[in-house]
Amino acid sequence: MPKTKIPSIDKQWQYFERWEEKFIKAAARAERRRGNSRPGEDLFLAAPWEEDWTIDMEGISKRAAEKIDFLRAYLRDISFDGPEFMAQCSSFLDLQFPSACEDVYSFLIMQDIEQEIPIPDFSGYWMRIFLKELTDIDFSSAFSVMPFHDIQITKPKNQTWTSKQIQSAIRTIKHDLGFDGFDCHVRTTWKTKTSINLKFIWDT
Repeated sequence: MPKTKIPSIDKQWQYFERWEEKFIKAAARAERRRGNSRPGEDLFLAAPWEEDWTIDMEGISKRAAEKIDFLRAYLRDISFDGPEFMAQCSSFLDLQFPSACEDVYSFLIMQDIEQEIPIPDFSGYWMRIFLKELTDIDFSSAFSVMPFHDIQITKPKNQTWTSKQIQSAIRTIKHDLGFDGFDCHVRTTWKTKTSINLKFIWDT
């Protein structure tokens, strides 16, 4: 019977380092093209205020560096749960590129600036992550890196949200957070055909 390969922490970090190198190159290519962007380049590092997905290419390298910092801190947090969990909850890294991001969920995680809590490993107040499924990320670790107050979720390819799907998404995220002791109330503050915004009120 063949032996099952067990991932190691070192191999997961090596995977991240290879991803980081490719991600920096992707950002540099997008920055060079500026107004002549290719599919996905208007989205993969788009900020919250760029609602039309027309990204300001000025400073895109800085945004790429901030995303790398966020994900490095996130991986450091999930690594404490072992290499298998680290591999499972970082499999979305390859979806962060322009070639993949338009076909999956966009998660825009935001912190209320007025309630900003400085974290040593990450100083930003928003981050956009692309996922195939809600369960592909550990929300508790994401919260540990950047205590968020809102998550805007946009479906791929003009797929629409149903009330049942919204409630399912809220339950999934609350269960993940509650498992690690982050208790909160969640409500939908606005909804469009393809996007919803979830507001998190944290129990103190």
